[in-house]
Amino acid sequence: AVRDGPEGTVSDDGMVYAVAFSPDGQRFATAGTDPCVRLWWAATRTLQTSLCGHLAPVTVVAFSPDGRRVVTAGKDSTIRLWIDPGGEGTSSEHDGLVLGTHATEIIALRFVDEGRWLLGGSADGAVDAWMVDPQQRMRFACMAIARIHDVPDAVVEICNTVRSDRASEP
Repeated sequence: AVRDGPEGTVSDDGMVYAVAFSPDGQRFATAGTDPCVRLWWAATRTLQTSLCGHLAPVTVVAFSPDGRRVVTAGKDSTIRLWIDPGGEGTSSEHDGLVLGTHATEIIALRFVDEGRWLLGGSADGAVDAWMVDPQQRMRFACMAIARIHDVPDAVVEICNTVRSDRASEP
C-alpha cells in the first residue's frame, strides 16, 4: 500500500508495482497486484477513477506528455491505452484500447515524439513501438489502403479530407 501523511491514505489492494504522476502533478496512478489501475487526486489523495480491463496484475503505468492519456501494461502481456481517463464522459467500466500484445510481460513503457509514439520493453529484451497519435494513424492507414489496393484517387482524397477535418478538432 502507498501511504502518506495525516490528510489521507492512498492504498491499493495489495502490493503496488508502479506509480506515475501526470505531467501537471495533479494526479497520479498506481498499478499493483490486481488487474486495475487507480487514478488519484494528488492534493487530496482521493480516488478519481479505476481503470479495469487487464486480465492479470498491472506492472507498468505512464502518462502521456499532455496528461490526457494513460498507458498500462502487465502480466497479461497487453498494452492498454486509456484516453482522458476520469474525464467527462468516461467511465471506469471502459476497458481501454488494446494497443498491442507481446509474448512476454511488458516491463517498461515510455511516450516519445511528444506522445505520438509509445515504446514498450518486454521481459524477453524486445522493444516495440506503437503509433498512438490518431492523425498519424489515419494518414498511414490511407497510404496503406492506397498501396495495397487499386484505389481510385477519389477515395484517397476522401480519406485525406477526413484526416484534415480531424486535424482541426481540439
